[in-house]
Amino acid sequence: MAFRFAIFVLVQFITFSFVAQLNQDITPDIRAYLFHVVRKSPILERNIGKAFEYKGPLVYLPDKTINYDSIEKILINNPQYLVIRTDEMAKCPKGVLVEVSNKTAIQEMCRQIQRYSKGEETSALPLLDQYFSIVFNTVPNEFLRGKYYEAFLDPVESPLLHTNFSLNDRIFEMQRLGITKPQDLKAILDAQHKAINQTIYDRTLKLFHVLGGESKHFESMLIAAGDGSYTGGMMEERDKDENGEWNKGLPKAIGLFPYTMEIVGTKKNELKSKRIIVSDFKTVGNDKQTQLHFDIWGYNSSNQTTVIIEKGPYQYPLFGSQTTRFLTPDSTFSKGNTFMKVLNDLNDITYKNLRMQIEGKGGYNDRINAAYKQLGEIETIINQKEGDLGELYKQDYKTKNKTNREMRKRKKAQDQTLVLKTTTKAQKKAKNKHQWDLVDLYGLFDDTNVELQDLIDERSLVAEDYTHRDKIYHYYESLLGKNWCPFTEKDGLYTFIDGATFDIYTQDFTFPPSSTEDFFQVKLLSIPEDFEGKSADEIMLHLSYVDAVPFYDADFELTFQDVFKSDDFQYKNELFVTKDTSFLKQIFAEFKKTPYAFELNLAGFGVGKWVDSVLIRDPEQSEQSSYPGENQEARQKARESAEYKSLRQSALYIKMNRSMQIQINSATDPVKSNLVSEEFETEAFTTENGITKNELLSALRTRTILLQLKKELTKAAPKYLNTTEAKKFIDTLDLAFQKAKIKVGDKEVKLPKQKY
Repeated sequence: MAFRFAIFVLVQFITFSFVAQLNQDITPDIRAYLFHVVRKSPILERNIGKAFEYKGPLVYLPDKTINYDSIEKILINNPQYLVIRTDEMAKCPKGVLVEVSNKTAIQEMCRQIQRYSKGEETSALPLLDQYFSIVFNTVPNEFLRGKYYEAFLDPVESPLLHTNFSLNDRIFEMQRLGITKPQDLKAILDAQHKAINQTIYDRTLKLFHVLGGESKHFESMLIAAGDGSYTGGMMEERDKDENGEWNKGLPKAIGLFPYTMEIVGTKKNELKSKRIIVSDFKTVGNDKQTQLHFDIWGYNSSNQTTVIIEKGPYQYPLFGSQTTRFLTPDSTFSKGNTFMKVLNDLNDITYKNLRMQIEGKGGYNDRINAAYKQLGEIETIINQKEGDLGELYKQDYKTKNKTNREMRKRKKAQDQTLVLKTTTKAQKKAKNKHQWDLVDLYGLFDDTNVELQDLIDERSLVAEDYTHRDKIYHYYESLLGKNWCPFTEKDGLYTFIDGATFDIYTQDFTFPPSSTEDFFQVKLLSIPEDFEGKSADEIMLHLSYVDAVPFYDADFELTFQDVFKSDDFQYKNELFVTKDTSFLKQIFAEFKKTPYAFELNLAGFGVGKWVDSVLIRDPEQSEQSSYPGENQEARQKARESAEYKSLRQSALYIKMNRSMQIQINSATDPVKSNLVSEEFETEAFTTENGITKNELLSALRTRTILLQLKKELTKAAPKYLNTTEAKKFIDTLDLAFQKAKIKVGDKEVKLPKQKY
């Protein structure tokens, strides 16, 4: 009980400190905007809406919907109308907290730019001041003086301050100033993009901490892909009023999203924005989850937003849903253009058309082979004709005293071996025929050869086109990947076979805890309007990346700090006390509404280790023979020290999220255990399973807490459910517990049954 009271006091102290910090660091206008953006965003409203309570007057639009622009103004002047429950904010998904912080930072930036345009000095506008500072520390020196420098600082005309200008519009504005070289344009845009990402990142991180967020690894970035034009579907947010007017409180801010620029072309340099953006990351390791959060700024109903996550052998594609307008692993898209459609169309052109023209029946290969064959046949006939003609020139013939025909027949009949000389007239006739035949054959050979060369040239052009498209096809194919990780779906939670998850209601993609830092990529794909991607749809993304301790957002958490006797695993105290009644009611109310399953994650760490304020399993499992000290008193003192005592810990976490998720783990200090049991041979068991006694002891302690939890839930069920419902709850619970396995290191251990 003393431990519970200490936690309660600590929580109260943190809460009061947190409220003070919130009031100090967030001005009334920022508080008002937080309320505004949360109410207008379905993701934010669902996850942290209950943290905001508005107690002021309501103002409605003509269509009877609430006018949050007006309420925002009311709150700026009357901040007491808004209550922000900081304890609820601290429990919300971290990615959602980063999203609201980022949107608030962008809003602050837009409003400071607006104030600058009205004459305020940058000294009173910290975000804008930081932005200018980074830009001017990054651009080439030639732009730090003269007309360019003055133009960049111009409150109204500066191309660096147009928050609603597309990329191409910003480039045009710089060209209008006389900045025309692609290299100069790229240098300025790169500086601007670096400045905006760093400025928004710093402010987002500060707001994240102010709102209760905690993370050792924190990344937040703005990314844009596409051809830089302004498309009708871009930024189609859920922020329009009944007349289709953009909500003034929620800016589009398209001019603040950074593109990655490149200079292409060898003869004539051309500045282009990349259509595909690939970002490299590593998972956080240290047995923590790696959480990615996606916030698509805008949605084009004609083109499907596509994001690909790739790690190891798997790809995890996420697609914009036309119905919800959020990302989902489900690729269904009822109409419009998709990246897969572009790939399939290119496949049809490349393989079913161009390849058929080359390799199909009657294609270029067949026609060229036929032409080669015909040339060979003509050449054979020519050689034969030339040989025959040569023989004619070798033969003798008579020009006088010609033998008449009758005489020639008689002589031939008398001597079969006699070869009669042809006459001059016959010889000439034969020669002429052969010569004319050869002339025709030479002509046919030349014509066929010309036809062959034409076919070869035509095939080369088609083959060049085929090779070009084939290269693009395989590049697109590599972006999408061929090994999409299979998943199951339940109530909007997609669970992949490797343990990764995507929650459509938070837009969080989570890699499961891992002890190693593993490489992965996130690819943002703009949808090309042509196969080469010269024209491509605009897509803008806010991507965040944080680490998370498993069950950091648990609905119920109980830590057992050194509650077991040495080498013992018995525990008989109650887990749920009076103050937990509301949580017990929630457990059974949700089951009554929709019966859920139980998911158990049980672990015996063996020797524990503290990493980043988190107790994990020591991968080395290094043990000591005894506590340090020269005598028993010194050794006992060492045992009670924080170094050892903090490791002797068990923890129970319960989270209600589509199912009841239960996690229990236990750890020991590194001193070797002398565990014995009257009911089974511990030495034989540890040897058979390849584990230490500390690992066995921690697993037994985990099971003890599990059995106590089952006992209390079974006892409580009839209090909150009718007989039929209680039986169903208990049966479902019992089945899950029978299947439960306790993980020790990389193996699952089946513990022997014991009496309690």
